[in-house]
Order: sequence, then C-alpha cells, then structure tokens
Amino acid sequence: MSSSVKQIDAYLIGPTQWVISLKTTSFADFPNYIRKLFLHFGIALNCLLQKRFFKWTCKIICRLLKSETKGN
Repeated sequence: MSSSVKQIDAYLIGPTQWVISLKTTSFADFPNYIRKLFLHFGIALNCLLQKRFFKWTCKIICRLLKSETKGN
C-alpha cells in the first residue's frame, strides 16, 4: 500500500484553532488521509505546543479515530 500524501502542514489560526493543509496526488481515499493525518498530528501538536486545549482536542480526536478503526 503506497500513500499519495505528499505534504502535511499545520497552521495556527487562533489560540484554540488550527488549519491542517494536506497536499496529495489523489483524493480518492480522502477519509483515510484525514484519519492518518489526525493520528499523526495529534501527537505532534501535543509535543510541540504543550497547551492544555490542544492536548485535550488531540486526545479526543485520536480516541474517536482509533475507536472508529476498531469498529471496522
């Protein structure tokens, strides 16, 4: 399985929000890109920002995505 995700960037747009930009060659498998992106960036944002609201948000997102994958 090869991924066509070329680059992932996160931009802060406020004290509690960020925009994540995803550059890919194909959007055919978009839901999987989003899942991988949040699982990857959830940890990265936690480590880099060390802010409580980011930790909470990322933990919640990761937990939701992991439980969604288990259900499949």
